[in-house]
Parts: sequence; C-alpha cells; structure tokens
Amino acid sequence: MTFDYGSETASPEFVVPRTLLGCVKLRDGQVKLLNFQAKLFDVRQVWDSIPQHRPKQHVVRLHHFDPLMKIERHLDGRNRRETTAKGDIAFLPADVPTMFRPAKDDPHRILSYSYLVFEPSYLAELALSNGIGRPLDFIPTFATPDPFLHEITAALMSAPRIKDPAANLFIESLLNAACANSA
Repeated sequence: MTFDYGSETASPEFVVPRTLLGCVKLRDGQVKLLNFQAKLFDVRQVWDSIPQHRPKQHVVRLHHFDPLMKIERHLDGRNRRETTAKGDIAFLPADVPTMFRPAKDDPHRILSYSYLVFEPSYLAELALSNGIGRPLDFIPTFATPDPFLHEITAALMSAPRIKDPAANLFIESLLNAACANSA
C-alpha cells in the first residue's frame, strides 16, 4: 500500500482525528511542513488504521514531545522497539515499507510532532543542481537526535509571516540545509 504523507486531507478509509495544526507549503508544494498535536489515544487510532505501507514521498518525522516514549517500528524489513524523545527524528525514504506503533498506551498523553515531506523529484533536482548525477541512496533512520533539523523546521514555520522580499532566499537556504542534512 502506498501512503501520501503530503496530503492535507486523509483518505476516507482511515480514522483521522483533528490533529493537524498547520501546514507550510514550499517550492510549489514539492516540500511541505505539517505540524500535529494530539492525544496518544487519537494518534494510536490513526497508526492502527494504517497498515504496513510505502510512503509516496521522503518523510522526516520530528518529535517534539517529552518525556521519552517507546515506539515499535517496522522499517525496511526490520522490527525494533526504540525509545524516542524530543529532538529525535525518523527518516522514511519514499517507497520503503514502514509501520509505527506506540509501545505503551497512556491515552491522555499529548504528542507533538511534525512531518517534513519532500517529493522525490525535488530531492533528485536538488542533487543534480549540486553536481550529484548518480541516484541518491537514502537510509531509513529512527530515534536519531537532530537538533539542527529541529531549528530549521522552527524557522520554516515562521516563513509565511516574513514579508521581506529577501525571505525567499532565507527560505531556500533553510530548505537546502534541511535537504542536505536529511540526505
């Protein structure tokens, strides 16, 4: 099953509570930053309704929640239980089988997380424009600390509020840094 992480409206076959706080579209929609906040109970319903799937886009999931949380993951044929916390990321390359489940159920716990979603064509174009002619190999990761990427996404969230004409250069620079950091 292929899953479109870049869609702002969920497929009708999935249980989706109102968890989307905001969406920033960059590069004509080739890159999106989606911010979510929800109770673990609601997130669990969403995760349980999505079976093992293949993301349509490259996805960086940024975790903004405290305290530590155990999550079971099935990523590229490997099953593991890992501990993740605020400042961690998960990188899900496009077309790699993946599935996540919370290992514990605290229904009142609030989770805050973001998806930085890249269309595969955008990263390919970026690689070519930087002199990389070969296909890029993306390695799935999970529960990896990355404070730099968290700072970049925080700046990207402020991008729609910047009215300065130089903002496009600022946004492009941040986006390129995020892509280079993810690849």
